[in-house]
Amino acid sequence: MNKIQYFLLCILIIPVLINGYVLESNRTVIKGDSVFMYEGVSLKSGSYHLIIDSAYMLRNDSIVIMPVEFILTSGDSLKVNAEKGYYSIKEKHFILNNQKTETDASIIYSDIAEIFVKDSLHIFYNNLTANFNGGEELKSDTLIIDRREDYLKAINNVNLISINGDFTINAGLFVRNNPDSFEFFIDSVTIEGDEFVLYTDSIANYTNLDYMISPFNNTIVSTDYNINGDTLYAYIRNDSLVSANMFENIVFFGENDDRTNELSCNEMIITFDNGKINEIQFKEINNAKLIIKGKEEDDIEKNVE
Repeated sequence: MNKIQYFLLCILIIPVLINGYVLESNRTVIKGDSVFMYEGVSLKSGSYHLIIDSAYMLRNDSIVIMPVEFILTSGDSLKVNAEKGYYSIKEKHFILNNQKTETDASIIYSDIAEIFVKDSLHIFYNNLTANFNGGEELKSDTLIIDRREDYLKAINNVNLISINGDFTINAGLFVRNNPDSFEFFIDSVTIEGDEFVLYTDSIANYTNLDYMISPFNNTIVSTDYNINGDTLYAYIRNDSLVSANMFENIVFFGENDDRTNELSCNEMIITFDNGKINEIQFKEINNAKLIIKGKEEDDIEKNVE
């Protein structure tokens, strides 16, 4: 082995053994700190494999820069197309720009994505849209996906459109744990249908049981009425909202033409049709008041005990 071959071995092969990656190309040019690679460039780290036409490595910074479009895969289950990016050798960390990530379950677009190889952790942000194969669409400021544990977390300005488009859920935080068939929304949560909005503190959704629970502080607002209550169970069938049961300390206030209705009860059932409220049933009524406003006579007030 001559000195040049030994030198190349030291600068290229030894770092590979230490940091656990494989970087290959058909043509390589070394200029000072930089190693330029052309034609059939391949980078392997853990289960991730990157293919690109050209790249260069800054040896002092332990960074591989991808200046052109490339494809990053992980087995048969993940494919990423990105315009450019870089890989930190020491941290085993990809940063990708203007990327599209495809898996069996989703397609995710974002301006920036980060992949932590050791943890199989993906982070997406800036102009983020995730389309799930079932038909849901998710937008948020940041999306974190743990591919090893199979869960996702969407943070800030969360907007989830249901599969059939019957309703939209907005929240500050959304977590979905696929192994446990469980997801929850917290922080200024709203569910918006065609003719109503539900405001609440939090919602827990048991996807294998087809219902959502909102345990505290529920308010339903429509054009004609407001409803307040403590606990809400919302039932979903064929990916559509079909009914909701509200319990404890329910107060209903509605206005329709010349009539005002005020009612309090301990249980209420709401049925939905294509995202619209179809019927409301009241149970265990505590008291009710009907006010009829006439143009030529004083308001008529009727109380029902």
